[in-house]
Amino acid sequence: MRGEPATGEVYPIETLRSSDLAPVGSGARLINAHDFMTAELLAALIAVESGGNDLARGRHGELGALQVRACVVKDVNRVVGGNYRWSEMTNRVTATRVARAYLDHWGSPSRLGRKPTDRDLAMIWHHGPTGWRRGSITYWKRVRARMGAS
Repeated sequence: MRGEPATGEVYPIETLRSSDLAPVGSGARLINAHDFMTAELLAALIAVESGGNDLARGRHGELGALQVRACVVKDVNRVVGGNYRWSEMTNRVTATRVARAYLDHWGSPSRLGRKPTDRDLAMIWHHGPTGWRRGSITYWKRVRARMGAS
């Protein structure tokens, strides 16, 4: 990536690598209009979930930089008709596609009744489809701190 993205600049999420996480500025958006996840939120989720380690393994079956669970992969395959495998979640591009599909589905305005916030999406990622209603605020505070929000 060349330099820091300007506010509102469009970046394909697949182009983000661990070396790119620090310079992603607030307001950088993904290229797909239906995507609600900013590049800044993605970078924060990766930082909180694994510290940027694509080979990370969690205590409860999470895998990769985004700590994707097998049940999330299964759900995404059901929703989008995909053929993702949990073992592929060590590939950041593939894991990011799964995360986007999951959040696009469960964090859509039609499900939430409004445009999703970064908090909504972070809570859904960590706590599941209804996490935006009931999740631990501690997780959001960790993500928000990585986003540079006050």
